[in-house]
Amino acid sequence: MALKVLSGFSNSTKQLLAILNRYGVKKGFDKVLAGKDFFELDRYLLEKKLINQELLARGYAEFYRLPFVRLVNRPIEPRVAGLLPEEILRRYKVVPYQLQGPNLYLAVGEPARLARNAPSVLVNLRHQKGLNIHLAITPREDAEAVINKIHRRGHLTPDESPRPAESPAPSSPKQPEPPAKPVPSLSEAEVAKPARPVLPAELAPPSQPKAVSAVKQVETHFKTIDFNHAEVDKSALRKIPYNVAKRYRLVVFAEEPSKSKFEAPLIKIAAVDPKERHVREIISYIESKNKVSVERYQTNEASFKIALSHYDEASADTSTATPPSEPEAQIKEERSETRPSADVPSQTKVESPTAAKAPEQPKTEPVKPTRIPTSDEGLALSSDDIINRASEQESPEELRRLAEEQASNLEQQNLDKLLKGPVATVEELAKVFRSGIIPQIVAGTLFLAIRMKASDVHIEAQEDGVRVRFRVDGILHDIIRVPGFLHAPLISRIKILAKMKIDEQRVPQDGRFDVQIDNRQVDLRVSTLPTVHGEKIVMRLLDKSAGILTLEQLGVTGTNFDTLVENISKPFGIILATGPTGSGKSTTLYAILSRISKPGVNIITLEDPVEYELPGINQAQVKPQIGFTFADGLRSVLRQDPNVIMVGEIRDLETAAMATHAALTGHLVLSTLHTNDASGALPRLINMGVEPFLITSSVNAVIAQRLVRKVCQHCKETAQIPPAILNKIKRELAATPSAQLKNVNLESLKFYRGKGCSNCNDGYSGRIGIFEVMAMSDKIEDLAVNKAPASELKKAAIEEGMITMLQDGLMKALKGITSVDEVLRVTTTEIREVPTV
Repeated sequence: MALKVLSGFSNSTKQLLAILNRYGVKKGFDKVLAGKDFFELDRYLLEKKLINQELLARGYAEFYRLPFVRLVNRPIEPRVAGLLPEEILRRYKVVPYQLQGPNLYLAVGEPARLARNAPSVLVNLRHQKGLNIHLAITPREDAEAVINKIHRRGHLTPDESPRPAESPAPSSPKQPEPPAKPVPSLSEAEVAKPARPVLPAELAPPSQPKAVSAVKQVETHFKTIDFNHAEVDKSALRKIPYNVAKRYRLVVFAEEPSKSKFEAPLIKIAAVDPKERHVREIISYIESKNKVSVERYQTNEASFKIALSHYDEASADTSTATPPSEPEAQIKEERSETRPSADVPSQTKVESPTAAKAPEQPKTEPVKPTRIPTSDEGLALSSDDIINRASEQESPEELRRLAEEQASNLEQQNLDKLLKGPVATVEELAKVFRSGIIPQIVAGTLFLAIRMKASDVHIEAQEDGVRVRFRVDGILHDIIRVPGFLHAPLISRIKILAKMKIDEQRVPQDGRFDVQIDNRQVDLRVSTLPTVHGEKIVMRLLDKSAGILTLEQLGVTGTNFDTLVENISKPFGIILATGPTGSGKSTTLYAILSRISKPGVNIITLEDPVEYELPGINQAQVKPQIGFTFADGLRSVLRQDPNVIMVGEIRDLETAAMATHAALTGHLVLSTLHTNDASGALPRLINMGVEPFLITSSVNAVIAQRLVRKVCQHCKETAQIPPAILNKIKRELAATPSAQLKNVNLESLKFYRGKGCSNCNDGYSGRIGIFEVMAMSDKIEDLAVNKAPASELKKAAIEEGMITMLQDGLMKALKGITSVDEVLRVTTTEIREVPTV
């Protein structure tokens, strides 16, 4: 009989509730339990005392079309009870209660929990001992009572006389008396080890004492078949490529769909030598990876050639490459995109050995932008859409085991190898999510984020599932919503990549990792935050393949450009870039460094982290956790004979004082600060505790900036601005220095917007900066020394010719680079969006 497993099939809460209604659960809980998996459903129903354990078990038995059994007072022989270690019995509430030849009968007391990790528990039992697993459902209290009895003083001894068995329920199958020969106990490693291809030496039958032969002999006797008289299913035949079938003399000649929601599909394989090592490896890997049961047959050479002749020429031509010597390196994953159910026959796609190809050298090409989904909610998947339910790690031991298991998959951090092809649309990402394969899901999510030019990826736990969002051009977009049971394995996978503590979920953590994705080198900074419904993860993406932009490309033009270039040309002083997080401050400093970098200039940077690697520049990453802070780094850098120093951020008085000292001793210092505009930088430093006279003596200029989205040039059209907004714009432009308004008629202003097209979707494509550059002057120095407020400093700077961010943005809007509503969105609090007429 085919191996029956609990995972990988439809877990419909709605269907199960409909059955439980007949067992006493009141109607009306569908909305309350929507989006919950079976484990959460069990806990809710039992805690609220809406059903007892026996009726719940009977409901599961009907749902999965399995027998219902009672274990209390049922005699269980010690050799059968010892087939599974105590830890597995207690964790999954599963009890081996009968053995008949190669058939092992297991009673499941908590099917929802076992469904999360069934393959690693049951499939390995099938592979290690050659046993056919048959499942039944029992009340949890029965399973716990039997487990406690078995392990009260160790396993039951043979001379313990069991009590008479209770009559089985009508739905229970008749269980013949088990054989009297001893059966060896499975070790924890044998049971819990995930089913996966391993080295040939590991696949060879373990050397055991002859006492185990009663079980091992199950797989040594094979049915025979003669293809002179037997039919061959050609659709099944092509599941193994022609060249592999010919080389290893095996064919798939038939397949049968699953007969219930718990039963795996069956395929029939005939081989000339079923005991041959490579044949066993191929069959074992097909079983474990595709969640199918394989029925083995033996045939002779002449019969095999007849079966092989059924391959048509097209099938043979598609697989002419010579496979490598070890079949475990040949397996190519092919998973069905639809979940088999009890009502629809399963057309199982079997992973088949294929010829290995030499890896191609990655080529970095311009990223092709991907359209942003039009729906505000993104694409949504339900529990029924996920083919393979990922295991949720519930204990530190399981989390550590997962880390060790996946560590081998992180070779060269090349996530492209995990995907079958590009993930260029949200629909293609949904297909990856449906597979339930966590490494592929993470790789596919990052692939799409790169294609969409996202700066951040948000993975958020919610009450009814998990939401994935991308920040594209500064705006967050919902991408996809998936069931909640994917949350824990997704978070664990990302923590493993970022080398975080995967069993620490109480406090925030920070990490980072480098990967190759979409043939591009990408650096990711990862941050976790515990929330009410679980940990939230944000990954900031930095494409190292992207070049450093110039000041002109960033949007620094006109008076702002002239003022900035004049001040960065000075041999000493401080240049400060200010703005909120994500406004492009570091990118501006990199553009400045790139402009002033020359062979005769010694430039040293202190960053956290190093975002771009610049040739000819000495870059260092601070490590506050070991005492290497910005202030400590500055002390050391001053002894390195620098001309220019870049400090990632001025966060405290010590760093501010050291930066001021460095500027006053003949060094040009570049750094960032968090303020709303340029005039707020000087009061901010004073509030930190730096003496005002030191600030005015050391600061050359302050740059404030914001990022605005650029109007798509493919669908740009004239925008009509409401009169009230237009009047405010005219007043702002009238205050702009006349030199900046050449050929601009304030009475006939023309602005633009993007109406949306196939190239941009929402009318915008890319981003550009808007800036204000405040240079130090005598008047501003006097105001700063007297601790004047930022508003007075700004007024004085405007009187001396400073272009504000709002004015710079409006001039870019007049040129059709951006839109008015984008400029107002980032520079004002009164107007967030400009309606079109």
